[in-house]
Amino acid sequence: MAITVASDQTLFNATGGDAEVITNWTITATWSTNPVTDGDMYLQSTTALSCIGGRASGGGTATMFWDHLTTSASLDLTTGNHAFFWIKCITIPAMDARVRGGIGLSISSGTDVTTLSGTVPWNGIGVSKQWFLTGNDIDTTSGWVCYVVDPTSVADLTIGSADMTSVDRIGIRVNVINGVGAGSFKPKNILWDAIRYGTKLTITGSTGTFQDIYAADSTTANQYGILNKSAGIFFGGGKLIFGTTGQSAPCILTDTKQTLVWQDFPVASSFYEIQLVGNTTPNVTTVTLGTYSGGLTSNGCTIKGTGLETQRLIAPVIVSGGTGYTANDTLTVTGGTGTITAQFRVITVSSGVITEIRMQTAGAYSVPPTGTLSVTGGTGSSATFTATVAGGSIWTLTASAANQTLNLYGCTFSEMLSAALTTTSVVRGCTFTNFGTVTTGGALIDSCTFQDVRTATPISATYALIVASATEMSTITNSKFINCNRAIKITASGSYTFDDLTFSGNTYDIENSASSGTVTINATGTSNPGTYTYIHTGISFEASSAQSYNANTTTYTDEVTDINDTDASDVALPPIQATTAGDAIYLGHSSTFTGVTLVLGTKGTYSDITITWQYWNGAWTTISDIVDNTSAFSAVAGTYTINFRDPIDNEDWATTDVNGTTKYWIRAVTTFGASPVVTTAPLGTQAWHGYTLVNNTVTLTVTVKNTSGVAVSGARVRIETSGGTLISEGSTNGSGIYTDATYNYGGDVEINVVVRLKGYINFKTTGTIESTGLNVGVRFIRDEIVNLP
Repeated sequence: MAITVASDQTLFNATGGDAEVITNWTITATWSTNPVTDGDMYLQSTTALSCIGGRASGGGTATMFWDHLTTSASLDLTTGNHAFFWIKCITIPAMDARVRGGIGLSISSGTDVTTLSGTVPWNGIGVSKQWFLTGNDIDTTSGWVCYVVDPTSVADLTIGSADMTSVDRIGIRVNVINGVGAGSFKPKNILWDAIRYGTKLTITGSTGTFQDIYAADSTTANQYGILNKSAGIFFGGGKLIFGTTGQSAPCILTDTKQTLVWQDFPVASSFYEIQLVGNTTPNVTTVTLGTYSGGLTSNGCTIKGTGLETQRLIAPVIVSGGTGYTANDTLTVTGGTGTITAQFRVITVSSGVITEIRMQTAGAYSVPPTGTLSVTGGTGSSATFTATVAGGSIWTLTASAANQTLNLYGCTFSEMLSAALTTTSVVRGCTFTNFGTVTTGGALIDSCTFQDVRTATPISATYALIVASATEMSTITNSKFINCNRAIKITASGSYTFDDLTFSGNTYDIENSASSGTVTINATGTSNPGTYTYIHTGISFEASSAQSYNANTTTYTDEVTDINDTDASDVALPPIQATTAGDAIYLGHSSTFTGVTLVLGTKGTYSDITITWQYWNGAWTTISDIVDNTSAFSAVAGTYTINFRDPIDNEDWATTDVNGTTKYWIRAVTTFGASPVVTTAPLGTQAWHGYTLVNNTVTLTVTVKNTSGVAVSGARVRIETSGGTLISEGSTNGSGIYTDATYNYGGDVEINVVVRLKGYINFKTTGTIESTGLNVGVRFIRDEIVNLP
C-alpha cells in the first residue's frame, strides 16, 4: 500500500471559492490596480486555475491596501484551527518593514469592511485583528509562502473587540512605501491564493518518506502548505500525524539525512507537532529516522525550530502613561538580552500623559524583557508598559500512544517544547539541544546527549528527563547531561541505577519529587551525579516537627498544622523581631532527610541580621553545604528548595529534644549585628521534606615510596578538606599503599594529603577528589636529623 496524505483543512469560502472568483472579496482601500483573477501565476486550484492579484504602489510614505474574503459561514476559530494563507509578493523591497505591517493577515468579526480605524500604518477595519507577517526587513524570497496564523494569538494590532468565535471576514493587508509599476508595464505585484483553516496532515500507508509527504502536499490540487521544501530542506507549517487508531494497514515512515525546520509564524506554542498513532497488530505505526547497525548510529535526521534568538515584542499596552511626553517620542525598552532593543512610538498624549503607543522597533532578543516594562528616552518620564513576546518556532514530539514504534538513530533535535515517549521508543546516539522536557515512559535511551535545557520563553522548561520508576531508569544508559537546570527528575521513591550517565554544568543533576520514601541513586561505571535537590509533593511533617522560636519572648510555637496546610503566610520564620537574637525555625523528622521545599508566603525584609542553618551532632553545628534558595527567607514569595548533605556525609547527625519532641532537627537561627532591623518578618505557607541518597563511591589512593622507589609501609596518611575537616585516614600496607574505597563522591572537593612516619620528613600536598576518585603518589625523603631507635 502506498503512502496516503490527507489534510483536515477547509476553505474559508467553500461555496464560491476562495481565490477562484473575485466576487467574494471586498476592497477596503482602492488599489493602484484593483485585484483580478490571474490564470498565469496561480499556485493552487481545482477548477479555474487562478489566483487573485492586484497592483499596490506607494509614494514614499505608508500607502495601505486591504481586500477581505467573506467567509461561507460565521466561523468559530477558537478550537485549535489555524489560518493558512498563500501569498506571493514580487516587490518585497517596496513593502514597509514587518513592524509597520508590510504584508499581513486581517481577520474580522464585523460586517463593515469599508470603514478604517486607527492611525496609518496601524489601522484596519473595525472589530479586527491584524497580524504583521513580513516586510522588507524579513523576507528575501519573491516566491509563494503559506503563512500560518493562530487566530486566538495576540495580534500585532487589534481594533475593537474582535470575536474569533464569529469570524465573517478574512483577508490581506499591504503597506507599500515605494513606487511599483511607474513605467508602461504595470505588474500585479501582490498575489494570493488558497486560504483555509485547519491543523494537520494525516499520513497512512507504507512505506513513505518526508519527500513523499511533500510531493502529496504540493500538488496543484492540494497545496496544503503544511510540509514545504526549499533548497533540500523541509519546512513545517502544521501537525504531522502518522497513523490513525482505525487504520486497516501498517503505517511506516523511514527516512535518513533529512532536515525539517518548523517555520517562524504566529502559531500556538503546542501547534507544531510530530505525533504517532496506531491500530492493533498488525496495523501498527512505525517511524524510523536514521540507521542503526553493528552498534553504531548513522544518517540521522535534524528537526528544529528557529527564531528563538531573535524574539520580538508586539502589541504594547500602556500601564502608566507617565508625565511630560509628546507625540512622536521614541521610547527605548529596558531589560532583556538581545542584539536589537525594542522601541515604542508615542502616537497621542493628553496633557503629557501617553494615551496611544505603537511599536517602532520590535527588537531581537534571546531572552526578551517581560512583565511591566520600563523605558528611557522621550520628553517625559515614568511611563510603563506591557508587551507580548512573539517569534520563534517550537515543536512537540508525541510518541506515547499504544500500537506505535518510534526509532531515532543519530538524530539532532532542537527548539523542542517537549517529548513524550513510551516503551516502544528507541533513541540511540541522538542529541537534544535548546530543548524542553522529555518524559521517558520507559523508552530505551542510549548514548545520547542532553544539553542546554531552555528555561527561557517560549519553552520555559526545567528538566531534561522525567523518570517515573526504577524500571524506566534501567533503560537509560551511556548518556550525557550538560548545562541543564535539572538533568533528571525522579517522581517515585526507590533504588535507581545510573549506568554510565555523566553530568556537567547542571544546576542540579537529580531532582527528587517522590511523594514519599527515599530515592537512592546507585552510580555505576562513569556515572558522576554530584548535585541533587528535593522539590515538592513530598513528605508532610510529623506531629510537633515544625517549631518556631521567638527569642525575645523565649516561646516556641508548634507550626506543624500550618506548615502542612495551604493557608497563606501562617508559619513564623526568622527573624521574627529585632530585640533579641536567636529567633529560629526548627524542622525535624523521625529519620534523617536531605532537603526541604518551602512555599514562602511573605518575603522577609530586614538588615544587619544573619541567618545560619545548623544541625545537631551533640551541639548545634553549621551546615556547611546548605543551598538555601529562599536567600534566608528574603526572596520574593514563591516555592523554593533548601538542600544539604553535610549531616549525612559527616555521619554524626543525632536526635535531640526541641520543645519536648525528639527528632533529627535542622534549624535556621538568627544572629545580630550592631543595628538589627526587621521591616517585614518572613512568613511561610507550606513545606515538605524528603531524602535523596546518592551512592557514588570512588576510591581514594595514596602510594608512598622512598627516594629509591621502595614502598614504605606503616606511613600514616590523612586526607582532609582544604579547610582541615577529616575525610579519611589510615596507614599504608606492605606495598606502600593506603586505600579507602568508601568515599561517596558528591562533587569535586579540594583536599590536602598529609603523610607522616618517623624517620622521614613530613609530606603535604594538595589535590582534588574528582568523579574518578583520588590517586596521589608520595616520594618520602629520609630525615637525616632524627635519631632513630
